[in-house]
Amino acid sequence: METSPDSLLLIAGLLLLAKVSGAVAIRFGMPSVLGILVAGLLAGPGALGLIGRDEFVGNLGHIGVVLLMFLAGLETDPQGLRTVGRTAFLVAIGGVALPMGAGCAVGVLAGMETMRALPRSDPDGDLGQHHRGDPEGAGPFRQPRGEHHHGSGNHR
Repeated sequence: METSPDSLLLIAGLLLLAKVSGAVAIRFGMPSVLGILVAGLLAGPGALGLIGRDEFVGNLGHIGVVLLMFLAGLETDPQGLRTVGRTAFLVAIGGVALPMGAGCAVGVLAGMETMRALPRSDPDGDLGQHHRGDPEGAGPFRQPRGEHHHGSGNHR
């Protein structure tokens, strides 16, 4: 990937945004990372659109996630984990299992086959790739060509 002056300006702007938003969060008694994450969400394409979607920004985002996880690991207190371990484990499992179960239930109630309603599970073997770049634009609810389903149930 070639580095252009625009790329360097974008990096400088993102670093400045991170520094300022982190300082604002600390001033309000919050962790700096919370301010940085909120600023990134607001500046991104989903809100104000100050930062667009392109390969360079995507790569910076991936690096940022790796660094965030690394820093979170460095700040983890093993003794504190042992103290709250069981509760934290149950909360983590609940935070994954409950939304996944609810999403599956909504999909089944909407008429999807159970295996298609499960996240990242597709009986055709494409492991959820139909969610992105779907030419039909309907994501997981599209019908295979030539098949028309009426009502609910598992008609294949």
